[in-house]
Amino acid sequence: MRLFLFILLALLSFDSLGQEESDISVELGPKVLKVGDAYSIKITVRKSPNSVVEDFPEIEGFRKEGKSVSHAKVTINEESILQHIITQNYTAIKWGTFDLPDFVFLVNGENIPLTEGEITIGNNETFGDGEFVDTLSNEDALLFLFVNKQNIVVGESFRINLAFYVSEENTASWEFPKNMGYQVDLMVNKLKPENCLESRREIRAINAEPAVINGKNYIRYKFYESIYYPLSSQDIALPSVRLNMDKLNIRADSTQEVEVRPFYSRPFVIHVAELPEHPLKNRVAVGNFKLNEMSKIGVAKTGKILNYAIAIKGEGNIQTMLFDKPENTVEFDFYPPQSFDKQIDGAEMGEKTFTFKVFPKDSGYFNFGDYFHWIYFNTVKKNYDTLRAEQSLLVSGPTIETYSANSRGVYEDLENLSVSEKSINYRKTVKIGANVLLFLMLAGMLFIFDFKRKKRHQ
Repeated sequence: MRLFLFILLALLSFDSLGQEESDISVELGPKVLKVGDAYSIKITVRKSPNSVVEDFPEIEGFRKEGKSVSHAKVTINEESILQHIITQNYTAIKWGTFDLPDFVFLVNGENIPLTEGEITIGNNETFGDGEFVDTLSNEDALLFLFVNKQNIVVGESFRINLAFYVSEENTASWEFPKNMGYQVDLMVNKLKPENCLESRREIRAINAEPAVINGKNYIRYKFYESIYYPLSSQDIALPSVRLNMDKLNIRADSTQEVEVRPFYSRPFVIHVAELPEHPLKNRVAVGNFKLNEMSKIGVAKTGKILNYAIAIKGEGNIQTMLFDKPENTVEFDFYPPQSFDKQIDGAEMGEKTFTFKVFPKDSGYFNFGDYFHWIYFNTVKKNYDTLRAEQSLLVSGPTIETYSANSRGVYEDLENLSVSEKSINYRKTVKIGANVLLFLMLAGMLFIFDFKRKKRHQ
């Protein structure tokens, strides 16, 4: 008997441990990027008080940077759970195609394998034929304005950065002048396009970074980087700007001489086209996005409010993104969403989460894609695209009738009501008539009583 109880308790304990098993996922950065771009491996741990990750791999073509850890309480399926996010950052340092290493993460003592794949680091910083011939011969150093797109549509992002490049074969000694901050402000004010929304990356220190231009290795010193979103279809002209650098020359007597050398960036024109005609042309987001359903719903009962979260992730202006609530129907009432966005200043990629409250009113099996769909202009396909929810919901319970926005409201057709005719208050009229009748009856009774009294005394 004791043995039986021991086995039963052991099975129950194992079952409870299985129910509390933590949820661990690994998210990798983009598969295509360029030299100098940031890359990350993000591990998310849920349903566990611990967030111990032993190590992250070294990746060929990347330099390992700092690691960050965040903790927060999140609500999933109406359950509040603890979530830990451990992020290892990398920087791409040379171009080429590299394999992710065969690696297993040890997370809270559990082995989590790294998904196999390839990462391509490209070199987008190229010159056209004949550009910068004179500048490149100037001790293999140049001031380079990089623009990642030349033809865009209204609302589409484009990134620019301004940096000083020095060839790895360079033998001259270059130094930034004491008035570098002043020069940067002048150049930025000259370059900053009008009629654009700006998301500027704050650069607190000018650091040396590896870069490749036309297959040649350089050291890059970036001092300005920003993302812009044009608000009109006017072409954007970026003028040439000038940077004065200090060159140190060593004399025969070993003394130093400082020589000021000017460098000029190339001018550049970005062509901006109008969006195609569409009823939502002036409201839709522009970019390349995907939709993720953050909540798993499955089944529900009428009369019980659900929390349903959708995340829109991709390249575009995340902060101005909208997701209107669906129209109320006989099956559901929907409430305006609460939103939360994640987009670093100066970054083209971002994510915005919309959390809706849904009130089921009728039983049945419903496809949420019929209610939750999001229209945007896809800059890859060059047309309007629609992202839809994929989950379905099985609702059970009695039908609940609520006020519908489609039914007649108290102010509907107000403009057709006449104010020239006096309305009749029938309740007040009946009340007055009843009072008059009671008064007449009382007067009649008094008259009869007085008549009988007089007749008795006769």
